[in-house]
Amino acid sequence: MKKRSLFVLGVAALLLFSLIGCGDTPTAPAADPTTTTLPSATTTTPPPAEPDALLTMTVVEDTPADATVYVDASVDACNYTLQFTAGEDLTNLRLMTIVDSTYLFDRTLYTLPTLAKGERVYIRTYVNDATPIRGIAIVDAQGDAHYYRPTYSGKDSSITLQEQESTTATGKRVKDIQDYLNKMENNGFVGTLNLYDAPQKASFYGIFYDGAGVGEWSTDHWDAAEQAAVLSACGWDEFYVPVLKIKAADVERVLQAKLGVSYAQMEKTMEECGFGYVKEYDAYYNMHSDTNYLPVEVSTVTLTPEGLYVVEYTQPQYDADDHLVVTLRADKEAGYRFVSNVKADKA
Repeated sequence: MKKRSLFVLGVAALLLFSLIGCGDTPTAPAADPTTTTLPSATTTTPPPAEPDALLTMTVVEDTPADATVYVDASVDACNYTLQFTAGEDLTNLRLMTIVDSTYLFDRTLYTLPTLAKGERVYIRTYVNDATPIRGIAIVDAQGDAHYYRPTYSGKDSSITLQEQESTTATGKRVKDIQDYLNKMENNGFVGTLNLYDAPQKASFYGIFYDGAGVGEWSTDHWDAAEQAAVLSACGWDEFYVPVLKIKAADVERVLQAKLGVSYAQMEKTMEECGFGYVKEYDAYYNMHSDTNYLPVEVSTVTLTPEGLYVVEYTQPQYDADDHLVVTLRADKEAGYRFVSNVKADKA
């Protein structure tokens, strides 16, 4: 019994000695009701800040009442509303189609001329869980173009914005454009016989010499009256070789579809480019038996900030060293519209 008492007294003495050696017990400061206390950080050195992204994207359920919202009517059903926020002053924001697995951008569906830093635009569209079908293009303050595509993750169902690193076409797109230029109806818009830096400056001689897909080659089934009218209007003595006939309505249709301009907007007339016009038949005529058709070989296709395809090509059967550049705009109906066709050193 005495041993136990002595043990207890010894423990008490040790505790008392410890308290005396440590001084007064600290008192916690009163909490400030206006301050939120955060857990202690594991490091006192913050990581370096990442540069602001030019464009960020989030998926939203609701949009503000005064928000700018574009609804993508080119898809059967929209499944997401995407909020895009500018990290700096941007221009020429465009929603564009992506038509194949090479992720190359095609037609412009919606354009917003400017988007100031911090401003937001909302786009209601369809995000595919396989191959992206929509993309966003912007131009930064330095005038450089950037291309992004919303991408769906099958792993966690998230949607992120990925930047397209290259805008130079390869494979299928190059072949598609080369095939397009090699069609008889389109071949007259390219080559050294038809150089132009604007659609209205294109040559009727180049476009329609081989018929442009709408010409009629014959004289046999014309009646005597039409034959006489053509000979008189064109100043010919007789028909030496086949005659190409193109109706004025077809000329207008080709210009609207392939150049996006009307006949009245063209700088020259069909007559100035070697075609005779017969008013009674409202048609143009040209007599020749040769062709200006020359196959095209495309080397590169590049997408510009304005959504144009700049196509570098040669015509090896004529001059393999003569490099030309034709600029195209994707068109839903025609496939492409021709913007210009110049020599490479003038592109």
